[in-house]
Amino acid sequence: FTQRVGPTDLAEVPDGSGDLVLTNYGGTAYRLDSAGRMPDQPFLDLLDPASSSYSPNFEFGGAHGLTSIAFHPGFNDPLHLGHRKFYTIEPETSGSGVSDFVESIIPGDHHQEAVYEYTLETTDALSCLSACAASKRALLRVQQPGWHHNLGDLLFDDAGILYVSSADGNVGGRVPPVMSDNSQVLNNVFGKILRIDP
Repeated sequence: FTQRVGPTDLAEVPDGSGDLVLTNYGGTAYRLDSAGRMPDQPFLDLLDPASSSYSPNFEFGGAHGLTSIAFHPGFNDPLHLGHRKFYTIEPETSGSGVSDFVESIIPGDHHQEAVYEYTLETTDALSCLSACAASKRALLRVQQPGWHHNLGDLLFDDAGILYVSSADGNVGGRVPPVMSDNSQVLNNVFGKILRIDP
């Protein structure tokens, strides 16, 4: 990887295989086996129009890209609602969907960040193919006022609650620079840890 598309997250596939999925800013993820071997075909590829998981709204920028992936703790249980499900944070161009949250102290509409749910065809699938891509479901969408300090990480607890970290939505890059106090305000989602039940 180069710095521009460097690794962003590493998650174990909870199926007993020892496989890991590695994500990078550039919108791709790879499923590595327990020996560290990486297949030629990505597990997820949001940037390549030839990929079944291509996302035409995916926005890859200097400080935003595919930052996180998490597998549902019920991923390997065929009787569980979380069977074969995984989750991502994906930045998208402004206006890609209706934002659930827009309440930044300093307004702006640089891009959106969405938390998505996917359902793999099988637990041992090496790639998100057509049926997996068709299962894509948006759980929440945040209008980001600036280009950085976005949604950052996903993590499940044992009860199946998904935790989403949200940075302060800093709108740096403006002249003069503008700093955000969003983290100190309790009635918006910026600078917070969110909890959702998918």
